Amino acid sequence: MAQKMKRKCRSFWAQSTVDWSSILEDGAKGHFKMDEAQIYSRLAGIFEDVFDEDTINITPELSAKDVDGWDSLTHIRLILTIEKAFKIKFSTSEIGKLENVGDLVMLIKART
Repeated sequence: MAQKMKRKCRSFWAQSTVDWSSILEDGAKGHFKMDEAQIYSRLAGIFEDVFDEDTINITPELSAKDVDGWDSLTHIRLILTIEKAFKIKFSTSEIGKLENVGDLVMLIKART
């Protein structure tokens, strides 16, 4: 019975048109590749929570100067919340180079 099941599984994987190798490789690390739309969607929720504001329009050009209440303390809270949500860690130099949300999305995309 076990041998028959193994053959069926091998047959399924061989006939599949999906590139399972990259999915399984990333899945083994505990995450899957995210595209920019998925990242922006998740960031919108994070921004709503951190700034307690549901009218912030998350665009690539958005920066701290565009959002009331985005000070240094809120920036730290935002980064920590993003790191937790995406299960990633940023270095201090990476954070220091961020100029807008577009830069942040590219950094998240490279890590997920």
